[in-house]
Amino acid sequence: MAAKHTELERLIKAAGLMYTFIRPGMFATNVVRWWASQIRSGNVVRWPYAAAATAPIEERDIARVLTGPESLTHADQLRVIGEALARSKNCRLKNSAERPQAHRRHSLSTAMRGTPPSVCPCV
Repeated sequence: MAAKHTELERLIKAAGLMYTFIRPGMFATNVVRWWASQIRSGNVVRWPYAAAATAPIEERDIARVLTGPESLTHADQLRVIGEALARSKNCRLKNSAERPQAHRRHSLSTAMRGTPPSVCPCV
């Protein structure tokens, strides 16, 4: 996984894009699974990594950073991207009814290329 992240980050940097990589090291809720039963049953937690320093993050905090304060339709997302690229007049989604059936099938298969079948069994 680290090799994949490294390669993707290298490509993004090489493209000259503005970026912020967010890669949490430890999720705060993991400790519930690890320690909750021991804390409930007494004052001692037996854990082999007591000296390990981490910066746990709550998953909802990641979601707030990545998604922002609102949900956006796909059309709204494309509008925001178009505005950021100064191409707001040219970036738009076509309603699927505006495209022939064969083109819709091709677009979906192209968009989903590389997606594992378990993620999208309908493709």
